[in-house]
Amino acid sequence: MHANVERDWGKWLEITTTDDFSTIRVKTCSTCGNEIDSNAWRCPHCESLQTESSEPRRKPKRKIRDVNLEKGHPTVEEAISRLDSAIVEARDDGIKILRLIHGWGSSGKPSKIKPAVRRHLGQLRRQSGIAKFVSGDEFSELTVSGRQLLSDHPILRKSLQTDTNNPGITFVEI
Repeated sequence: MHANVERDWGKWLEITTTDDFSTIRVKTCSTCGNEIDSNAWRCPHCESLQTESSEPRRKPKRKIRDVNLEKGHPTVEEAISRLDSAIVEARDDGIKILRLIHGWGSSGKPSKIKPAVRRHLGQLRRQSGIAKFVSGDEFSELTVSGRQLLSDHPILRKSLQTDTNNPGITFVEI
């Protein structure tokens, strides 16, 4: 059994796992809101430098959340279910952007998850379940949809180098 016991100590969060009773300390990145090692001076997610704050911080609401839909090689139905759950959780947590990792078929076979996810997002968009989505192929300063997303969410500029024209991801604005 794997369970976490979390204790909020102001600037960092202590997580103890019951598997091996190991304890790690994490803090929240001041830029992207992802949890990082409490001793990190640079965030591995957005690469921003971390500054020491004099005031204790609670877990702030993240602006962007990564959702790996291909982890564990799920079926298309499992990936869509994971996506729907991630959207609900993001909305509840005040997240504005999801970066979906769905792959693009680099194993030699075309991805089945990618087109299904994009069809599902199209349906959600028409039903007002999401504000919009931009495929990784279109995420660039050279496309209208990419420029609009970057304008609305400047934090995404930090991922331009790695995410521009990336066919294995899709951004979802909640």
